Amino acid sequence: MEPHEHDDVGGPASGVARISVLVVEDDPTCQRIILGLIARLPNLELIGLASDAEQALTFLRKGTVDLMFLDVWLPGLSGFELLATLAPKPVVVITTSDPGHAIEAFRLGVTDLIIKPCSFERFLLAVDRSATVLAGRPARVSARTGGNTTDRLLSLPSGRRSLRIPVRSIRLVEAHGNQVRITLDDRIVSVKCTMQRMEELLCPDGFTRVHRSIIVADRIVKDLDRETLFTEGGEIAIGDSYAKEVRRKFRAVL
Repeated sequence: MEPHEHDDVGGPASGVARISVLVVEDDPTCQRIILGLIARLPNLELIGLASDAEQALTFLRKGTVDLMFLDVWLPGLSGFELLATLAPKPVVVITTSDPGHAIEAFRLGVTDLIIKPCSFERFLLAVDRSATVLAGRPARVSARTGGNTTDRLLSLPSGRRSLRIPVRSIRLVEAHGNQVRITLDDRIVSVKCTMQRMEELLCPDGFTRVHRSIIVADRIVKDLDRETLFTEGGEIAIGDSYAKEVRRKFRAVL
């Protein structure tokens, strides 16, 4: 089923870069509700509506999908079975009436799970979370536009605002209480994030987690021994559980 066109409607997410959206939902009532929520946010571009996994795969193969709202119970393949076949995956928000699906959903790497029926406020939170994840991904080349990739930017919460951080300027990421401290080429910033999430955003593309509380940019590593990395900024202890992989990686290039 092809998407319908809708007019942009003013809303809390106005002014944000557009996000291409695929909805995978077989229930007509739930379809109408989700499409109505999407229509309220001008930064969301509906590019597909699928009633089963086969239709969803058709849209996924045709062009770039940034964000997929995915029902669990579908004819044929379930939403989870569909998700397990995808590589790479778009950002995925599971839509379900059963909260018991949460463990499996997050095991499969979804960004959020919303319980049907969903309020606009909860829907907006899921979209905001998805936009943050998308901002941390490599810029894509769309077959429809022929655009070129640009330097990645991470959009990360800091206090009441969001910081946009160029990945190429990051030198070091360190756990710091319930935040992480990021050393950039020209300054140090603190953001609300976990080390696990930072590892997902940065590694292994030019970054290496060398300790449970430290991620280092490969470009600043100059040498290493059995227990220590020697970097442009000083010495960094290598965590025992990371030592084998760190030594394998850097001994191949240093």
